Amino acid sequence: MLPLLDTGNFTDGWPSLEKALAIASHIHAKFLKVAADGSDEKVDYARIIPALRATGYDGWVSLEYEAEEAVAAGIPRALAYLKRMLAG
Repeated sequence: MLPLLDTGNFTDGWPSLEKALAIASHIHAKFLKVAADGSDEKVDYARIIPALRATGYDGWVSLEYEAEEAVAAGIPRALAYLKRMLAG
């Protein structure tokens, strides 16, 4: 059994995320505050996705939306951003 990596649940941020990347079996890309470009103001996907790619991870990445902004506005931006990052 391998752990789920839920990007928004690491209270100390990068130090714990970095340790979990190499052993994750599934990724929840949590979006807590979506910026105009679709990035998240609280989770650094520009750092996480390349590090995840470096581990050789080739599993699923699901979008988990917990922002206060209406889903009809926030999810499309967050999803487009996440797709761009993963295609990268």
